[in-house]
Amino acid sequence: MKILVLGHSVLDHISAGESFRFQPGGIFYTTLALSTLKQTGDEFDLCTGIETDVLTHFELAFGHFSMHHCQTVARIPRVHLTIFADAERCERFENLDVKLEIPFGELNDYDALFINMISGFELDLADLQKIREEFKGVIYFDVHSLSRGLGNGMVRELRLIPGFTDWAAQLDIVQANENEVFTLSAKTDVREIARELLDAGLKTLIITKGAEGAELYFLENDTLQMLAEPALKTEVINKVGCGDVFGAYYFYTFLKTKDRSYSLRIAAAAGSMITQFDSFDKYSTLLNEIHERYD
Repeated sequence: MKILVLGHSVLDHISAGESFRFQPGGIFYTTLALSTLKQTGDEFDLCTGIETDVLTHFELAFGHFSMHHCQTVARIPRVHLTIFADAERCERFENLDVKLEIPFGELNDYDALFINMISGFELDLADLQKIREEFKGVIYFDVHSLSRGLGNGMVRELRLIPGFTDWAAQLDIVQANENEVFTLSAKTDVREIARELLDAGLKTLIITKGAEGAELYFLENDTLQMLAEPALKTEVINKVGCGDVFGAYYFYTFLKTKDRSYSLRIAAAAGSMITQFDSFDKYSTLLNEIHERYD
């Protein structure tokens, strides 16, 4: 299976209570998660911005990817994240990058495309429409920071995404968290939002809900269907990257099995389990831990 992953690389400066840490972020989490799933015969390619001076921070994940579609830039974005126990995190960006250089002419070399809108500036609607015209495979789209406007001081706040049904019409699977989903439509009921996007042409809407797990919406015989999967109970020491890991595990598992319910269960487990990891090295155990629980 051949996969192309698109999204900005960033350096995260994370504040949570009295603690502070600096670490690789952005598409790093998606690629790190996918690297734990890679099987013989798989080929993973990456399209992101690379800053030579800090590339060593990303090598644990990027080392499993071909990087011939990456672009060298002077500085990748910096993100200042403030994590709260009971509220949506606050994001402030520095050095937002330009759009990624998408390899349009080579897209049909791939079976599937994973787009994670880390900064929200990776591509625009016209780019996505061109991708859909060129590419016949599965497109997975994590809304992420597309849901956030750019305010004073480069603070990112949730806003209604203009015309998101036009985006949805180009996509197969959309992922948003429980706050981001309300930026996809002017409607205020989740089921109505799901129906609107699915009627526009989307195949699957996934809503991640933190400690409450995840919901998945799709149409069957023109009837709205919903699957729900609870999160695992864990001792939470980390809240960063959980949605990215969830998305990577759902994406890969669904491509292999075409089973929405099973893929949702595996993804929810993966997103839950990393909340108890205190280092990136522990990701190497993630797949085995999931197998031990469910096999």
